[in-house]
Amino acid sequence: HNRALLQDELERVLWQLVERAPDAGKKNSYFRTFRNLVMSEQGLTTLEHLWNDKLKVKDLILSEEDKITLAYELALKQPARQQYFLHTQLSQTKNPDRKERMQFVIPALSDDEVIRESFFESLKQEANREHEPWVLEALHYLHHPLRGQSSMKYLRPSLDLLQEIQLTGDIFFPQRWLQTTFSGYSSKEA
Repeated sequence: HNRALLQDELERVLWQLVERAPDAGKKNSYFRTFRNLVMSEQGLTTLEHLWNDKLKVKDLILSEEDKITLAYELALKQPARQQYFLHTQLSQTKNPDRKERMQFVIPALSDDEVIRESFFESLKQEANREHEPWVLEALHYLHHPLRGQSSMKYLRPSLDLLQEIQLTGDIFFPQRWLQTTFSGYSSKEA
């Protein structure tokens, strides 16, 4: 109960900071924090209105990249409307590389555990880890705190893959793989 009260208050304060921040840099920082933390119905509606351009905030310029991240956050936090957010964003994304990256990341966001499982299994093939930034972005959503219970089963296999990742990937990839995989967990079990 306390968490819900804190959540609402935090969202309210952050949104005020977004609206009132004097410079674009700070405004963007507050906005990213708001976007990542938002859980309330009102907060998610605000995000959706920014995403679909029904709401504009002075000096808050949302790039195509920002719109994609908004779609991901909305899809993750509103599973019943997930397909709408992801498919709408995919169809509106003009940059072919971003579109391709979205197609790679979307299965990791799926509300269907079978699809997420299949995505994780695909990472065991070196060819599917070729675009390391894409892999890390997908892992972020696969292991998002909202998915904690269902994604914990990937922790051990992720560690088992580490040696192969060290041999086949960029020098910094193993550390980033671990960081992205484990950063969403705080339970003793994890």
